[in-house]
Amino acid sequence: MTPNYLYDLVLAIRRRAPHTAGDFELQQLFIEIPVEDVSDTRSPSDNMWREPLLVGGDYAGKGVQMTGNDRFVPTLSSGAGSTDDGKASLRITLIPRTGEAQGTMLLKDDRSSAEASVRLAEVRLAPIVDTRTRVLIANKQAGQPAVSTAAGRCFVKMTEVYTGGRQNQLSWAVVLKTNDKDKDAQGNTL
Repeated sequence: MTPNYLYDLVLAIRRRAPHTAGDFELQQLFIEIPVEDVSDTRSPSDNMWREPLLVGGDYAGKGVQMTGNDRFVPTLSSGAGSTDDGKASLRITLIPRTGEAQGTMLLKDDRSSAEASVRLAEVRLAPIVDTRTRVLIANKQAGQPAVSTAAGRCFVKMTEVYTGGRQNQLSWAVVLKTNDKDKDAQGNTL
């Protein structure tokens, strides 16, 4: 039997430029991570298809927590449908911690909202569906060339929701995953 290793997934979320006008009021920020389901197969005619990052089924890890900025309260929804295609996703929602009933945060240049990184503990990564993407992995042995290996391209979606009729802001991050196994101190595959 192959051992089942769990990983911590850290999503670094940083605002590029500060909002100095002070008229953007953040209501929530949510991140959708694709989860494997029965439709994650590749047809030879497909140019691109959904690549799940996490193994399907209910997430059973230790939860989500902020890595540094405690001005947000993170919540986790397992089995939520994606807002794009309705397929299975794990949703992390960050709600501003304000003490107000509505829970909004005025974005201004005081660094209170410049960072909202989270850590999702003990996740199981899904196997690669699309093996056509190749990436170079650095070789840890001195003087050895990088190794080309297959990688899955997973699209993680982040949506910022604002009050006051502001347009929701969408952004995407591409996460590469490989089938490479971790090694112990002696170089043995775990």
